[in-house]
This record gives sequence, C-alpha cells and structure tokens, in this order.
Amino acid sequence: MKRTIFLLTFCFAALCLSRAPASAAMYTLSQSYALTLDDIYYSDDGYMSSNSPTTSNLIYNNNGPMQGIVGFYGTLDDIDIDGNALALVKLGAGYDLGLNLGGSGYTDYTLFVANDNQSIWDVRLFITIGGTEYTSDWVSLSAHDSTNLTLNFAGKGITDAMLADVEDIGFYIQGDLKYVEGVYDDYPTDPDGYHISILVPTPTAVILGILGLGVVGVKLRKYA
Repeated sequence: MKRTIFLLTFCFAALCLSRAPASAAMYTLSQSYALTLDDIYYSDDGYMSSNSPTTSNLIYNNNGPMQGIVGFYGTLDDIDIDGNALALVKLGAGYDLGLNLGGSGYTDYTLFVANDNQSIWDVRLFITIGGTEYTSDWVSLSAHDSTNLTLNFAGKGITDAMLADVEDIGFYIQGDLKYVEGVYDDYPTDPDGYHISILVPTPTAVILGILGLGVVGVKLRKYA
C-alpha cells in the first residue's frame, strides 16, 4: 500500500515535470507585456475601452468567466463597401520593441486565446521582424471556446538570427459581422463587442497538486 501511494505520487510529479522541456522552445507573451498591448490598427471603424486590457472580471464585464489571465474587449464595426462583413483589430506594441528572442532555442510563438463572448470570433498571431509581418492562420472560436495558437518560425522562414530583433508581437481579433436571425445566429451583429482573453494561469496549481498528493501519501502511510 505504501509503495503504491509513493509510486503514484512520483509518477504524477515526473509526468508534470517531463512536460517542461517540450514547452521550453515555445515563446509566449508575459502578463506584464500583455497588459501593455494596444489597438494599433483597425480595418474598419471601432474602438477599445480605456480599461482594456484588464485582469479584472468586473471591469471585463463579459458574458461568462474570463478564461485567460488578461482580457481584451471592444467594439468592431464594418463600414467597408467591399461585399463582406469582416472587421478586425490588431493588438500589439505599435513601436519597435527591439526584443531579442535569438539564441534561446525558440521554434514557435504560441498563445492561449479564449473567446469569452456568445458569438463567433476569429483570432491569429503576428510577429514583425525587419519590417515584415508574419502571421499564423485564422482560427474561429465559437462561444466560450479556447485554443492554443501557434506560429512556427521555421515554417515562416524565420531564423534564429532574425529573432534577435523582434519589432512587434501580438495578435489579431476579427469578426464576421453578418448576424441574421435564423441564418447566422452564432455570428456577431454589426457593430458588436468582442471579449477575448489570453494566457493560461501559472503552474502554481499543478505544483500545489503535487505537494497535496505527497501530503496525502504521508497521512495514508501513517495510518496504513
């Protein structure tokens, strides 16, 4: 019994720790940087609240819990006469970061993104190097859905040397504002507000879980 409990605890801890090296080559945004992201480009008329981004669910005022750590919300309005109802916002620094990601073995830029809204919204990543913007494919998120977006550097022809001077990095939000009752019910109206949050919680909960299993093991050993 004692040996079984110990092995279970050890295997769980080893499994969690074994995942760390796999994610070591995946670059993601820090919370502090995410909180500085601004709406630097709109394809159409639109605006972002001065309280966005935020880490507060009360300020976020969404249609459900904020799944990520940092939430972004605003309104998109399609005013183009181009035969489509698409409108997007680009969220980034808006200036030359001079961010050095070279020499760190990064192979991908990844970001957890969640749609906390009741409508479908599209998201994609971008990174700007040497005046050229590289983007991932658009991914549609249904109501309260989430995903891990990935931009593979090698797939875009981005070398480690190029990563030594990243000018900007962030993500896009796009809406297909074509809601028609009974036809496109799941899509946003024109205009409509989005609620998108990014970044997963820190691994503190996982660590506490491992420690908790250890404590349980000790107690069971005591009474075994």
